[in-house]
Amino acid sequence: MVREGDVDFAEVSTYNLDEYRGLSHDDPQSYHYFMRENFFDHINIDLNNTHVPDGSNPDAAAACSEYDKIVAAAGYPDLQLLGIGNNGHIGFNEPDDHFSKGTHCVDLTESTIQANSRLFDSIDDVPRQAYTMVPRPSCMPA
Repeated sequence: MVREGDVDFAEVSTYNLDEYRGLSHDDPQSYHYFMRENFFDHINIDLNNTHVPDGSNPDAAAACSEYDKIVAAAGYPDLQLLGIGNNGHIGFNEPDDHFSKGTHCVDLTESTIQANSRLFDSIDDVPRQAYTMVPRPSCMPA
């Protein structure tokens, strides 16, 4: 549809919900890499308009704060496409009795590590933490 000119992504901006902590942008298991390989490289989107939390930044507070600023400056998303993990997590927001606000660093549960191990050479290679944000319903005030 993009090649035929039926769909145009030239003015679209994207903001991914999460990224593994500790993976570089070019690591085949990072969401940066996944999005480029499976989506961005196949559409006419300006890569400067694609955003994913910086999993390569070891400073969790800085990485999360910077991503919150990027998303806030954009005015928050008009549309969110979310996946739900085997244990009910949305993004990498593991089941808990509360959600943290904004982008934050989470410890992945054993069930999430096990489920994602199929994507890595070894379960020992699966990151144990991720940067994620709480999906923001458009009906909620800032």
